[in-house]
Amino acid sequence: MEILEGLDSSLWVSDDLETMSSAEPWRLRAVAAEALTIVRAREVRLFERVMEIMDATYRLLPTLVSAIKHMKILFGLKTMVIMWMLREDQGILNIVTKTLHFFPSKLPQYQDLSSSQEMFHMRKTQQDFKTLAQTLAMDKAVCEAYIKDQMEKQYGEHYAQKLEDRLTHYLQQLEAVLPRDTYIDQLLMRKRPMANEEELLVKFISCDVTSKAETLKRLMHCGTLPAALPRKTDQHIALRVRVAVPPELS
Repeated sequence: MEILEGLDSSLWVSDDLETMSSAEPWRLRAVAAEALTIVRAREVRLFERVMEIMDATYRLLPTLVSAIKHMKILFGLKTMVIMWMLREDQGILNIVTKTLHFFPSKLPQYQDLSSSQEMFHMRKTQQDFKTLAQTLAMDKAVCEAYIKDQMEKQYGEHYAQKLEDRLTHYLQQLEAVLPRDTYIDQLLMRKRPMANEEELLVKFISCDVTSKAETLKRLMHCGTLPAALPRKTDQHIALRVRVAVPPELS
């Protein structure tokens, strides 16, 4: 992920996840990098975008990991959002509504790929947290005491790091099944002269960290596309940057 160092979330292209397909590995790599960057930066306000990415990849590759592993990542993201809302005192109605939305009583997306024991565990885990979150949302004194004495221990940095580790492993599995011969690979092997946007891509890959952000900004604001690239939007060029997922965790 070193090519993304120095970039903030404002530089990401908001890709349409509904139209994503496994036939476009560059788009999957781009949103995978976006998800990991958000979680690594602990930008909890953007975690719902990561949830959408997880749902999209699950729709395309439901057997990439076990259903319970996928659920644990989503559960981690959702619980951190609720705890953030409680800490920020975002109001009883908002917190309870979000909790009910995040933690429904049924999980049909996992039903066909899970054992009855796994389904029981997933439903119970969600119900237990939902009960806790609603209690905290509706009792300000209890919530304040919990934030002071328990929240960091139970849902603080250690919890966030475990979530990041699980997401990293998931994205490693995703990378393993995607085609290796990417647009960037083809571009690096090209002998003929390159268009300006293609030269910027090559520069972005090879330049030092301090100049990557500026190169990406220039790339994403190019006015024209070379004939070799699909003319969807100018910003689709940025989605073709190959993302290297970090080595597997020891």
